[in-house]
Amino acid sequence: MTLLLLALLAADPGNVLARTGNTLDPRLSDGLAAFEGDDWLSQTAVVLTSPAEWDFGQPTSLAGGALQGDHNDTYVLSVSNDGVTWHDAFFADPVAEGGLRTRVLRGSPTVARSVRLRGENGDGRYSVSEVELFDDASGSVLLRTKWLPEHPLDRNWLVLGLVTALALLVVRVRPAAGRFVMLGVIAAAGVVGWQTFSAGQTQERLEWIRAVVAAIAFVAVLLEPVTRSRWFVSVLGFCGVMGVLCFLNLGRAQFHDSGKGRPT
Repeated sequence: MTLLLLALLAADPGNVLARTGNTLDPRLSDGLAAFEGDDWLSQTAVVLTSPAEWDFGQPTSLAGGALQGDHNDTYVLSVSNDGVTWHDAFFADPVAEGGLRTRVLRGSPTVARSVRLRGENGDGRYSVSEVELFDDASGSVLLRTKWLPEHPLDRNWLVLGLVTALALLVVRVRPAAGRFVMLGVIAAAGVVGWQTFSAGQTQERLEWIRAVVAAIAFVAVLLEPVTRSRWFVSVLGFCGVMGVLCFLNLGRAQFHDSGKGRPT
């Protein structure tokens, strides 16, 4: 179970762009998309003042993908095998809904060594939060099931909450077996914690984390109202620490000091 959970939380989504460096900003292919409808200047988005480019180092199959960018612009992915001659291969068309919006990249499968992203038409304010290309047409992370949380980190917190609740139930019913399940939860919490503190957080992200932490604490109190099993106490201790960190916005400044010109 531990290995399965860690694989779910840290697995490579298959985005071929994430396997190589980007000349503009790594946020374009880090797997962290914005919420649908977020502002074009969202913290997770990159303003395209110049084309972004990826070099795979060798010819790579590209079957399709998805892009999340400002709604009223066209985004074009050009491909090249020599870095000199480029041709347009994939297109993300404008959509009616406002803000950052996910759409399928329209185009035909191709093979290329390099990929270049640019914006055109629209209002000239080109902003992209995530680009994904796959060597298998069935691959997709951005085009996820709508009833799931839309942000990868939010989904990981949801998985952690559900697995923690299940583990606490196992501990209560079968204490001997529960310790192994809880070790898996600890490992998973480490993965999610690292992802949380290594990524820039928006206010929506913080609110979701607060909700999941509160739900975990509620389940722990509900399942163990009398005895003080060390696992229940440990979970409540984790929730207490996370509660304080969430109160402090995980270190993210909430205000801006105009006099000093810096966040505070």
